[in-house]
Amino acid sequence: MNPQPGALLLASAAKSVPVLLAALLGARLPRSAAARHAVWRTALLVTLAMPLLLAVGPAVQVPVPASLLRERSAAARPAVYRPSPDPLAGLGAPGTDASPAVAASPWPSLGMADAALLGWAAVAALLLLRVAAGAIAVERLRAGARPLRSPVLERARGDLSRRLRVWRPVALLTSDRVSAPATIGWFRAAVLLPPWAAGWNEEEARAVLAHELAHVARWDCLAYALAQVTCALYWFNPLVWLAARTLRGECEGACDGEVLRAGIRADRYASLLLETARRMQGATPAPALAMARPGQLERRIVALLDPAAPRRVGTPRARRLAGSVTLCAGVVLAALRVQAAPAQERAFARPAAGEPDLRGDSVAGPLSERLSLSDRARRAAIAGRGARGPDSLLVHRLHAALRHTPGGEEDLVRDRAAWALSRMQGERLVEPLLAALHDPDWRVRAYAAWALGLGQERRAVPALVEALGHPVWRLRAMAASALAEIGDPAARDAMTAALGDEAWQVRLEAVGYLGQFSDPAAQSLLRQMRLDRHIAVRLAASEALASGAR
Repeated sequence: MNPQPGALLLASAAKSVPVLLAALLGARLPRSAAARHAVWRTALLVTLAMPLLLAVGPAVQVPVPASLLRERSAAARPAVYRPSPDPLAGLGAPGTDASPAVAASPWPSLGMADAALLGWAAVAALLLLRVAAGAIAVERLRAGARPLRSPVLERARGDLSRRLRVWRPVALLTSDRVSAPATIGWFRAAVLLPPWAAGWNEEEARAVLAHELAHVARWDCLAYALAQVTCALYWFNPLVWLAARTLRGECEGACDGEVLRAGIRADRYASLLLETARRMQGATPAPALAMARPGQLERRIVALLDPAAPRRVGTPRARRLAGSVTLCAGVVLAALRVQAAPAQERAFARPAAGEPDLRGDSVAGPLSERLSLSDRARRAAIAGRGARGPDSLLVHRLHAALRHTPGGEEDLVRDRAAWALSRMQGERLVEPLLAALHDPDWRVRAYAAWALGLGQERRAVPALVEALGHPVWRLRAMAASALAEIGDPAARDAMTAALGDEAWQVRLEAVGYLGQFSDPAAQSLLRQMRLDRHIAVRLAASEALASGAR
C-alpha cells in the first residue's frame, strides 16, 4: 500500500484529533504534573508518528451502517471523464477559421489538492527552519560557554544524578550570555548557569540542579524539539499547538515537583524562582528549557505555595502508567478503520457470490490498462489543431480532456485523450478509432472505446457490444461505460445481459445505461439490481430509480 502524500496527511490530521482530545480529557485525571506531562508528551509523539502508524500499522475494522459510506462507495466507480455541457465554449465553432488551436501544457496542471499540499509544505518548511535556527542558536550558546568549577554544585550534581537515575554525563557550564539556569542538548545534555551560580549555597544549588537534572532524566529537550516538529507538520491544527504549549507548562511543573521531592522547602524554592526571574535579562533560545520563564512563573509559584502541592508530586510509576495508557489509546485510535456493517451487507447479499471477477483477472492493477505513447506522438497530439470536419466535436472534447486534473496515478484520462488524438489521419479521427476497436491488444480497444464513448459515436455500438464478452473485465467495463454514454437503444439487450456480469464495475455501468429508460421493464430490472451483492451497484440502482420517479 502506497498512499498518496495528501491523503496520508489528511488521514493523519483526522486521526490526531481524537488522540489529542483524549489527551485533553485524560490529563484532567492525574493529580501530579509529572503524570499530566507524560500524557501530553505521549499524545504528541503518537500524533507525530501517525503517518507511519497509518502506513504500516495494523488495522482494526469498525463496522458502520452502509448508508454512511454512500460517498465512499460511489468513489469505487471507475474514473470516467465527463466533458462540460458545452465542450466548445470559448473555442469557436468547429469548421470555421475562428477555431483556435487548443494546446495543453506539457506540464501537469495544478489542482486544488496539489495547491493545498504545496501550501502546507511551504508553511511546514518555514516552521521547521525556525526549529533548526533555534537548535543552531543553542549550540552557539554551548560553544561560547565554559565549564563551571564549584564543589557545592559538583556534590549536588552527583547526589541528584543518582536520585533521579541520570546515567549519562551532564556538563555544568556557565556563560555571561546566560542570566537564568537552563537545560540544553537533545543527546549531549548540559546545564547552563549564570556566572553568579558559583556563589550559591548548598540549598540553592540542590534546588536548581534538581530542577534541571529532572529535565535531563526525562529527555525533555528532545521531547520539546519533537513537539516543535509536530507543530510544524500539523500547523493547521490548533489542538497540536495547545498540546505543545500545555506540555511546556506541565514540564516545568513536573520538575518543580522533583525539587520538592529532593527536600527543598516550597517557600524557599518559590523565593529562588522569583529572584532568578528578577535577574533575567533577554530571552533564552526556545529549545533551551529555562528555569524561570515569566509566562509560566505565576502559575508555578501558586502551585508551589498550595498546601496540597507536596501530595501532587507524583511518582515514576504514575508517570509510566499515564504514558502507557495514552500510548495504547493512541495506537488503537490510529488502527481503527471503517467498513460497512456485515449485518446490513447480508441483508442484500446473494449466496455464494464472488467479487469482483470469477475469471481471476481482477488482480490486474489500474495501470495495466496504460498504453505507452512516444514523446513525439504526445507532443503532436497536444499541439495539434482541431479538425474542421465532421469529427471536430470529438477533437475538441479530447483537447478539453487534456486539461483534466488527474485524481491519482490510476487516472488515465489525459493519457487516453493524447493517445486518441495521436490516431488522427488528416481531418479524420472517428474511423481510425472504430478500426482500433478490433485491435488484438485489449488496451487499445479500451482506449478507443473510451474516446468513442466521449464522442457518443453510435457507429461504435456493434463493436462495443462485442467487447462486452471479452475475458478482461477492464475492457468490458470500458465498453459498458461507452455504451452508457452513447445511450443507443440498440445495445439494450446486451446491456441487460451485462447486469449479470461477474465484475461489479460492468454491472454498475449497465445500471447507469438502463437508468436512461423509464419504461416498466427497465424499472423492474433496476429494482432487482437494488439486491445486487455489491453496494456500489445497489446505490446506483436506487439513484436511477429515484431519478426516474422525479
